[in-house]
Amino acid sequence: MKSLLNNRLAAVAAGSALLITIGGVGGAVAANSIGSKDIRNGSVRSADLRDGAVKRVDVGKNAVGGSELVDGSVGMSELSGGVKDALDQRGGTGGSGPAGPAGQAGPAGPAGADGVSGYEVVSKTSSWAVNGNDETVLCPAGKAALGGGINVAGGSAASPEDLGIDVSYPSGITGGVAHSWTVAGYNYSNAAINVTTFAVCASVG
Repeated sequence: MKSLLNNRLAAVAAGSALLITIGGVGGAVAANSIGSKDIRNGSVRSADLRDGAVKRVDVGKNAVGGSELVDGSVGMSELSGGVKDALDQRGGTGGSGPAGPAGQAGPAGPAGADGVSGYEVVSKTSSWAVNGNDETVLCPAGKAALGGGINVAGGSAASPEDLGIDVSYPSGITGGVAHSWTVAGYNYSNAAINVTTFAVCASVG
């Protein structure tokens, strides 16, 4: 029994010496002895790489897509000159968009000032002697004179060419409102003629 135990101890000692000779259990691996074929796909993570370890030459063309980029991680300084030039180009004018819905009706505006109402023409016929004459026509109470004039009365043998107007103006003004119209003129014929003087009247304000 003692002889068997000594033989086993000798075998263990010999095995230990052999492991130390070839590098030892868990010993260091020579530099550059691990290649990409020795690494399982997906086994190297971001945490395994030191900052700046991956260069542009280490990334294949089209290897990085939009899904691999964090929003805001690529700035203008990372873009090529061609890309910057393309971004600076102004696009063409787009087509017109569809018409928007009609807006809501606005509020009612304030009431306006009273307009003109009760329009009427008031006239008076009188005989005009040869040379200078004048006549005034009054508007009904509460109405203002807006205009006026003269004409040869109907049935008269005279013609409008026999009359001449010197002045035609609003008269009977009170409170800034004219209540009558006055016309002064001439009878150029050689006999008296009937002349109709008229005033345009209306309620205002």
